[in-house]
Amino acid sequence: MRRALLHFAVFDREERRRESVAMWRRVLAAVEARDPQAAAAAAWSMVDASKREVLRLMRIRHASGEGAGEGAG
Repeated sequence: MRRALLHFAVFDREERRRESVAMWRRVLAAVEARDPQAAAAAAWSMVDASKREVLRLMRIRHASGEGAGEGAG
């Protein structure tokens, strides 16, 4: 359940969805070109973009005071 929620949160913004589509196109183009280094680089850029988005969401949540006290106890 948490993974599904995280997935939807990461792709909640239109800008992020467009970015993801462009990244997948780069991966596909590299695979079609049989360029494993470019495919790997494109895949890692997708992972990095998702990481940045999760961190952005965490900063927003922290700044708004959400989640205070979660996990304590």
